[in-house]
Amino acid sequence: MGTNPADVLLDLQARGLFFTAFSYTCGSVHGNAGYGQGVVWTQSELAASGRPWDLRAAVETSNGTNLQAEQTYRVYECIMDTPSITGILAQTRLDTMIDSWCNELKEMIISPQPWAEPEESDPALGMVEVLDVIVTMGGSAWNMSEAPAMDPTQGCLAPRARVPWPVILLFVLAAATASVMGVYWLTLMRAKSLAVKSMQAPISVIDEQTPGDLLTWMQQAVRESVRADVRPRRETL
Repeated sequence: MGTNPADVLLDLQARGLFFTAFSYTCGSVHGNAGYGQGVVWTQSELAASGRPWDLRAAVETSNGTNLQAEQTYRVYECIMDTPSITGILAQTRLDTMIDSWCNELKEMIISPQPWAEPEESDPALGMVEVLDVIVTMGGSAWNMSEAPAMDPTQGCLAPRARVPWPVILLFVLAAATASVMGVYWLTLMRAKSLAVKSMQAPISVIDEQTPGDLLTWMQQAVRESVRADVRPRRETL
């Protein structure tokens, strides 16, 4: 009868082979026949510790469907030694999605049928693929914790965008150009207004001195005749 993966976990933890901070197991239940296709997952840190974690896992490599056969588990340890990734790994929480990841690993490296080949024949490569996907999705912040990032090279330190200096320079030049054009148009409008006023002054004088009806024309004729009479004649000079 197949052994419950949870019992395998307790046995390995009692032997000091597996981590105790965070653990999870998954497998297939075959009614009264027991368990098969077991996967044991343990981490060196709690899910919300904010520290990078190592992984120790055990995968059943025997025929998971033949529950009368002796079950064989292979133990693996995965350690992240890339400094640029440990910041992301520290903020990646698996407590809410560990069931999906455990079953994803199980389906990848353990065939549900004895005649079918697993998706990945090497459990170690399958585990690396799953961890790569976890870190990649963790970097996109879908399951990042709320704790602030301690590494200044990882994560968003402030809710603002970093604007390159050429963009800032273009903005300053555009603002300066707009200011100069504004001053130019204001000066041009002022000069036009003064020119119109200076042109209107003589026109208003002409309008005032030009008769506009019959009476004013008669008055203008009288004034002109009076001026002609008072002028000295040539013979009197």
